[in-house]
Amino acid sequence: MKSIDRLVEIIKRLRAPDGCPWDREQTHASIRGHLVEECAELLEAIDKRDDASMREELGDVLMHIMLHAEMADEQGAFKFDDVARELGDKLIRRHPHVFGDKSAADSSDVLKIWQDVKKSEKKARAVGGLFDGIAPQLSAMRFALEIAKKADAQTLENARANALRDEAELEAELKRASEPPAGTPAESAPGNAPGNAPKNAAKGDSKAAQETLPKAAQNPLLKPASPEAASKAAKKLAAARFGRLMFDLILEAAKNKVEPEGALRDYIGQIRKICR
Repeated sequence: MKSIDRLVEIIKRLRAPDGCPWDREQTHASIRGHLVEECAELLEAIDKRDDASMREELGDVLMHIMLHAEMADEQGAFKFDDVARELGDKLIRRHPHVFGDKSAADSSDVLKIWQDVKKSEKKARAVGGLFDGIAPQLSAMRFALEIAKKADAQTLENARANALRDEAELEAELKRASEPPAGTPAESAPGNAPGNAPKNAAKGDSKAAQETLPKAAQNPLLKPASPEAASKAAKKLAAARFGRLMFDLILEAAKNKVEPEGALRDYIGQIRKICR
């Protein structure tokens, strides 16, 4: 295609010794953040159903693909033609119902064929495991969704049990940090003065009632042993619970074949409408 060939030559010219200083300085690592931004802008154009913006943003993403390929070519690793050829081979290999002798009645059959071929490819590379084939750079939500799709019930149950155990340990840590220092004279605080006890309460009953409460609750004037540690422990506990609950929601999305990223974006769209 003439337009693709032209684009390849433009990228080469930009990277040439007498080309653009900025483009010549870039590396795979230096522009990775820009690629994320371009993908985000493409997603925004898709959400807005803006064809003109989609065309532009697709071009920006393609520019990054071409730029990475040119850098690899300069290092003798691969060319853009290698990228295109490998992609074409993969699409043919993973669509035997179109280019081969397999048959697929519906999209569920197609997905099964795709996964079977993908598994055979992974076996050929001698890899295995739950996390293989899932890019660690994915957003946490997308990464969790892929895990939810692949993990078996026992793995998920074990993970939940471990998470609950960790939360229990954090609760204990929070409780320890929230207790007042040992040896604090509780009876010296006004709230614990004998005269402040209800007149109709028996002495033994009052003491028993006090002992059932944490020291900080028995007397509000007693300060935690380490307010900073208590605050840190509370935040850690909240984060742990939130992570577990978030994964539970994503697991539910996977079971119902809902794209959580899209669902959340749609809901944000509703908020955006109200704020207009």
